Amino acid sequence: MNRAQIEPNLAATTLRRAQLNAERTAVIFEEQEILFGEFGDRIRRQASLLRSSGVCVGDRVGYLGFNHPALLETLFAAQALGAIFVPLNFRLTAEELTFIINDAGIHSLVVDDALRPTLETARE
Repeated sequence: MNRAQIEPNLAATTLRRAQLNAERTAVIFEEQEILFGEFGDRIRRQASLLRSSGVCVGDRVGYLGFNHPALLETLFAAQALGAIFVPLNFRLTAEELTFIINDAGIHSLVVDDALRPTLETARE
């Protein structure tokens, strides 16, 4: 496979659905309903942020957070760029996170604000 070419994936399908059915429900989380149009915008925004941080095809993008729509947005944004999504368990210790982040070769990491203290401890 040519690494510069991105195979069709769930991100492409979701973004296409956002164009065709913008007013249909994409995600329901707790009391929040996110329509495909808005979900597609969020994915594109996250992909743009990742691209501006230097994420390219084949890079690894980590996500340290809770079950939240941001997890899906990051997953699909990474896929849209041809990057590899690496979910991290929020229950891990700073030492465990450090090992996994380094071992996986994570290029960029999306972190829930509530978990930043754990990540800061891992950096020390």
